Amino acid sequence: MGAGKRTVKALGAGGPLPALEEDFHAWCVSQANALRARQSRVIDWAGLAEELEDMGRKDRSRLRSHLTNLLCHLLKWAYQPGLRSNGWRATINASRDSIEDLLEESPSLRNILRGLFEESKAYSRAVRDAIVDTDKKVRFPASSPWALDRILDSDFLPDPGE
Repeated sequence: MGAGKRTVKALGAGGPLPALEEDFHAWCVSQANALRARQSRVIDWAGLAEELEDMGRKDRSRLRSHLTNLLCHLLKWAYQPGLRSNGWRATINASRDSIEDLLEESPSLRNILRGLFEESKAYSRAVRDAIVDTDKKVRFPASSPWALDRILDSDFLPDPGE
């Protein structure tokens, strides 16, 4: 949300429309209603544009988080076979499911996911987290040993040291 406070002065059915910073939910409902009614004079255009951009950033952030978590658990699965657990398997499945759900809701995120994977930030964070989880006892590859399509494959679990 922007630094300045925006208040919509136009009257709605119940009085003044709520300001974005005062009641986000009420603001969203009022803006959706105004859009449906094509009441362009009461639309908070700057606030609406900003919130739409924020939604896109949140999806990207959620995608990176799920990718990082997936990679971290795949690394631990591959490099600590003696410690494998149903919990790790469940986390791997949940991360894949969350990524799949985001991609189903917004197919254009597929290109963003590929970019996130190729920029290696998610992998380097996964390595950092795996190092902490393994008490620095395991040395992990500098870059992902697996292709993106492979880590997203629900049947894929890496062999030891793979």
